[in-house]
Amino acid sequence: MIRQWFDGKDDFMRKTVEKDPDGKNHKFTLEILEKEISENLSFNEIMQDHVSHRQTKTVEVLYSGGIDSEGILNSLHTSGVSVTAITMRLIANGYPINTHDLYHSEKFCRENGIIQKIIDLDVKTFYESGKFLDYIEPYTICQPHVATHFWLFEQTTGFPVLGGCYFWPWTRDIEGVPNKIISPNRYDYTCYQLFLRDNGIDGIGDMLGWSLESNIIQIKAHNEVVKKGIYYAGTSSSFPNFKCSLQHELGFTRCEPRMKNYGYEFVDTNILDIAAIRQQTTTLIGEVSSKIVWSKQIADVLGGVPGSNDRYK
Repeated sequence: MIRQWFDGKDDFMRKTVEKDPDGKNHKFTLEILEKEISENLSFNEIMQDHVSHRQTKTVEVLYSGGIDSEGILNSLHTSGVSVTAITMRLIANGYPINTHDLYHSEKFCRENGIIQKIIDLDVKTFYESGKFLDYIEPYTICQPHVATHFWLFEQTTGFPVLGGCYFWPWTRDIEGVPNKIISPNRYDYTCYQLFLRDNGIDGIGDMLGWSLESNIIQIKAHNEVVKKGIYYAGTSSSFPNFKCSLQHELGFTRCEPRMKNYGYEFVDTNILDIAAIRQQTTTLIGEVSSKIVWSKQIADVLGGVPGSNDRYK
């Protein structure tokens, strides 16, 4: 079975999923197509353009309290776009488990005069009842926390947007050979827009990766940050510093580093064992390998040639 769809501004991404008959090893390919782009736009101008087609006055930013969603919220807010922060409070046994993220999100919204709406989800019941599978099984997604994002989209009433991810360049040499490639977008995180379309929700499931312009400006910023000696070395301690440095390069100079945390990481496994749920989901749904194919437009930004990559760094 093959499912193919186009995504992003001007349909610049072609996405294809080939589902294996045995239901265990599926293949995903993302192709970046050549499109005419607007030159010399700032990051804030690009974010404004992304939401310019909305049918509602207010943009609802799904704001976890993390750096990516905060950068988008800040960009739209400082540009004069009417925004509301939508923050999910994960509840287990009557207590919130994502207090780390809630702290940062409340602080930022309070200090910047942004309306924040808190929406509760009893994740223990959500997972133990199997309800989460209703959201991700039709898309062959094996990351169970993606189901909570899909669920949150359904709770919105305006024009919801989620952070997403840009095309991450490989900036360090391997065995002395310069890398001029980008990492595959993991399939589990590439179906947000498809879910919105399938459910008649007007919004954007990948703000950072929504256009060629947004990807190009972030790849350039990424490379500038690396030139300054700051890079993600594959450790949890280097990740927040790199992400904040990237935001500074894009103009969000008030970004504060914080550890990546969804709440699941530190909750007692007797309360919610998300790792076990993930393994059970993978056994049920199967795994999906991911590949990315890029065009000359991206190659020119990387300083290389058009190519493909099916390996994660």
